[in-house]
Amino acid sequence: MRSRRQSYILHGYTLILLPKHSHASPTGYVKRARLVLETKLGRYIDEGYVVHHLDGDKANDTPDNLVELRDLEHRRMHASRDAITKARDYHGRFAVT
Repeated sequence: MRSRRQSYILHGYTLILLPKHSHASPTGYVKRARLVLETKLGRYIDEGYVVHHLDGDKANDTPDNLVELRDLEHRRMHASRDAITKARDYHGRFAVT
């Protein structure tokens, strides 16, 4: 049987093997940012809320860089930021500027 890694990085996020955590993925991993913020808050992150990195760096999981946001607010924040950084090219395709 192959043993699982205790942690790994996926799409810039560090994931920790913690299968008994209430928000563990089906494979048993939890984002380190969630664990750090939950420790800072002294409670689990509420349903409908997500962890936001204030500086935009997914690898910076220091407590002062993490806040709890409503999921909808978080998606709107990133959508407006992404709209600013994307522009259409000559053919109407989105191109990162």
